[in-house]
Amino acid sequence: QFAIMIFLINCGGPFGIEAAIKSIGIFYTFIGLIIIPFIFSIPQSLISAELSSIMTTNHGYICWIYRAFCTHKYGDFLGFVNGLNHTIVTMIDLPIYIVLLYEYMENL
Repeated sequence: QFAIMIFLINCGGPFGIEAAIKSIGIFYTFIGLIIIPFIFSIPQSLISAELSSIMTTNHGYICWIYRAFCTHKYGDFLGFVNGLNHTIVTMIDLPIYIVLLYEYMENL
């Protein structure tokens, strides 16, 4: 089950390509698939790489939020809220991929 969860988190993929091609065409869909990583994914990965190399801890983004607001009187609370938000979003987001995969396989 853990391997399936890792696959769904990392390889959700560009679901909905078929609808995008039907509505805007192959050329604009292809351009969008090329441009989106440069606008979103590459800057996000560079930020994560930089913060991971600066703060060598296994706690990840929760530690980054805590250290960013540690001098603030609500630093502990903001770190907790960040972890809670990620947990809730993951609990809502992961089942969606399973349903999408099921519906996609059903339509094949």
